[in-house]
Amino acid sequence: MGEAIDLRRLSSMGLRSRVHANGACVGSDDPDAWFRDEPDLRRAVPRARRAYEMRARQLCAGCPVTRECLELDVRAISEGQRPWGTSGARAPWERELLARQRYGDHSRGFALWARTEIAQQRIGRPIRYRGAGAVAS
Repeated sequence: MGEAIDLRRLSSMGLRSRVHANGACVGSDDPDAWFRDEPDLRRAVPRARRAYEMRARQLCAGCPVTRECLELDVRAISEGQRPWGTSGARAPWERELLARQRYGDHSRGFALWARTEIAQQRIGRPIRYRGAGAVAS
């Protein structure tokens, strides 16, 4: 096995090409498995959250580009894309936490999320954005 690559030094385009070429989700018989309905985090019992997280890890088990996928999605979140589905063996809320830890709450992405949450409350239904990490063929 070679040296570990510093993923932060790779461009998003480079990460995306690696994920699209080698991801376990690419060419899957069931691409929708990566985009299951998420538990409502305000009302979900911890068991439902853990089950979703465990399923994310199972889906991505053995994927050769899990780290690249996660890095790509954390970058996308910081730029304003909303996490959705499984990406990088993590649930959306786990990737959001990673992005917040790295970039803080003051990035452009988190300001967009706040506006999105207000809009969702006004129209009475969720607004969904597809994350950049998981790829469905």
